[in-house]
Amino acid sequence: MSGSAALLKIVRFGMIRVVPGLFNFALIPWLLVTLGPAAYGVYSTWLGYAALVANTVAAIVTQPMFRYLPHRPEERELFTGFALVAALAAAALSGGIFLHLGVSTSFALGFAAFSFGTVLGSSVGVDFVLSQRVMRLASFEALRILSILVVLALPLLRGLPLRTEDVVLGLAVSNLLPILLLAGRPRLALPSREWLVRTLSYGAKSAAWLMMAGLPMVSAKTILMQAMPEHAFGAYTAVADLTYRGFALANAALMMWAFPLLSAQFDAGEVAETRRTLRFTLLVYTGLGATAVAVLLGGINLFRIDAAALPGGMIGVALITLASFGWHGMSIAHKPFEMTQRTTQMAALMALGVAGFYASTFGLIRLAGFEAFYVVILSLIAVALVYGGIGLSQKLER
Repeated sequence: MSGSAALLKIVRFGMIRVVPGLFNFALIPWLLVTLGPAAYGVYSTWLGYAALVANTVAAIVTQPMFRYLPHRPEERELFTGFALVAALAAAALSGGIFLHLGVSTSFALGFAAFSFGTVLGSSVGVDFVLSQRVMRLASFEALRILSILVVLALPLLRGLPLRTEDVVLGLAVSNLLPILLLAGRPRLALPSREWLVRTLSYGAKSAAWLMMAGLPMVSAKTILMQAMPEHAFGAYTAVADLTYRGFALANAALMMWAFPLLSAQFDAGEVAETRRTLRFTLLVYTGLGATAVAVLLGGINLFRIDAAALPGGMIGVALITLASFGWHGMSIAHKPFEMTQRTTQMAALMALGVAGFYASTFGLIRLAGFEAFYVVILSLIAVALVYGGIGLSQKLER
């Protein structure tokens, strides 16, 4: 595929995610102002843990879908049932965690519903992409935006203050309603033991990586919540959320196009073409990263974020952005591990990175007394650089 054709396909799928992405960008500063910096910081931290559970379970389903469905479309009905069971498991896990933490029942149920919808919605979205149902995917995303807008507007129209529980309910409804209206009647098939072993083995290893990759990001918020003043922590979480979600959006748009193509090229024995596609994907992602840094630094006031509250001011903003860029870039750089099915090595490398993050933060903050903000952010950047470099250096051999 030519570079221009590849870019057009990336734009085609990426534009479907642009409007929801822009909506999420607008929602973050609005929630920061409406809830207040302290409440927003707590909400952002809890949401990070709920999303970690949901996205980890979702990866068990979606990563095998991306890997196998392009050349095994007859397995679609098997994945439908698999996704439903995984979604129920994610809901039970999220609800149990938050009930154990002592939050209100409505809060726990909201995050359970959010997790259920995240897993099932992720699998539906992947199915739309692989079956080239672009307009259905676009409608799915549009309905998600409309759903959360309605839920958030209801208390405000009644003259009531917006609560964190209202936001969580909006997230849950925005995940569930599009599935009910647009996913269609599910067709299920009973999988064989061999299929389950193959799918779970591949998906669980990828999900283990995702869970380990998410732990430092949510742990960073937990550490800095205790180390920073409430106002400064609110500013940090807003910048971190904007950049992390922004690069997640860019990564998702790229991988919708790149991962099926990389898998097909590698399975066909086209190693040189696979390597070129991977380099092209990284080049596009790097360009998006440079653009994001420039836009955020140039328009920070538009996001209603008090950059002066952060250590180093705009330098702090740039460092947070680079950490988010590098963290999502790791999932592109390690594609040689995934394609050659060396996911155990991939997970082990990530485990070393996570251990390094916790060792550096504990040692430099607790023992040496360095400023927590710089230790946390620079540790994230260092882990991303080392991991990405090792991933890209791997040979594409079976």
